[in-house]
Amino acid sequence: MERADVETDGSALSLSISISVVFLVFILLSSVINSLMIKPLLFDGSIIVHGRYAVTFEALESIGDDDSISVVGIGSSITRASIDGTCIENNSEIEGIQVYNLGLSAANPYTEMMQLTALIEAKPDVVMVEAGVNSFWDIDSQTRTIGVDENSYIEYRMRLSSILMGDSDFGSWTELIRDEDKQFLLQSDYLVYDETSKYANEAVDELLSRIILNNSDARDENSWLRAPNPNDDSWNDYLSTPNYRVGVWNNGTMITDWDEWFEENMALYAQQGEFNPQHNGTLFHTALQHIVEELVENEIIVILIATPRNPEVFNYLEAGQTDGLNSSLLNLTISDRVIVENMFWDSWQKEEFLDRNHLNNIGREKMCQIIAPKLDSIISNYVLLE
Repeated sequence: MERADVETDGSALSLSISISVVFLVFILLSSVINSLMIKPLLFDGSIIVHGRYAVTFEALESIGDDDSISVVGIGSSITRASIDGTCIENNSEIEGIQVYNLGLSAANPYTEMMQLTALIEAKPDVVMVEAGVNSFWDIDSQTRTIGVDENSYIEYRMRLSSILMGDSDFGSWTELIRDEDKQFLLQSDYLVYDETSKYANEAVDELLSRIILNNSDARDENSWLRAPNPNDDSWNDYLSTPNYRVGVWNNGTMITDWDEWFEENMALYAQQGEFNPQHNGTLFHTALQHIVEELVENEIIVILIATPRNPEVFNYLEAGQTDGLNSSLLNLTISDRVIVENMFWDSWQKEEFLDRNHLNNIGREKMCQIIAPKLDSIISNYVLLE
């Protein structure tokens, strides 16, 4: 080989090594940037619509460090609005019990499956899994509710979760991801860096706005769209009792007359997937089946909770319309370590609801009084006897 060829090969090798080193530095820096600059702005809602979307994996790390008897609730905003962990703790007779509320807006069984590996690693004693009338509709043939693009939501949640979870959090649940969604699970360092850089650009704009203009897009301290930083004193309290929504808007206008809203809108909403559960065979059935099986296999007690609805809803439902809920819950009861709490059919008062689906402060207090003794019984009969 001639000298020129040797020098060319050497230069190519040197360039390749340099590129690799630069890329490695970028990856390492992206991790630091993610932790120090991006995450705080995710939590306070500065650069995403809802700071709570960034909470899950940090929360599960905190729960994993908790040596007490722990109960974790997962599900949608219905779960978030239903569980007051602090209230349940105060009304429990189990010494040192910790109850955590990880409910997320618009979540469905498929998106919440992404936390399964981290959830199991956190080793809670009991997991309350939302499995309500809204949990068993068919994403391939139905729309959950009016004005919601479920597939865009799934993409958003998968991309964001990908930069917040660790490599070890990509567990067996990834085998259930639809082919069209696999591109949104970012499992390579480059893809994670690329996604992180998008948030980094927004973070820089936000920080400059704060420094130069004394202006910020951060949510108000008490807003339900904001979460505290894990280093804040309020972090543990927030994981048990999050900031709750106190009003409901429709197209930017506060709804104050719910009787009028039901009369004008509920007939159309009743046709949507949230009130038309299927008996079996949907993506969400598969996701919930996997969640329950994995939790039970790891000796975690599962409580399947179907929460109540505003009684006005039932005036717009056809006979047998929600029967898929009962059959779906029955199919998920795969062992005596799976307990069903189906409150969908219970009689509640409309004054206990914020809207058609979510409990208000009065309803949440009632739920607390119902759940606390049931948890005590389950923990006494299963956890404390093992």
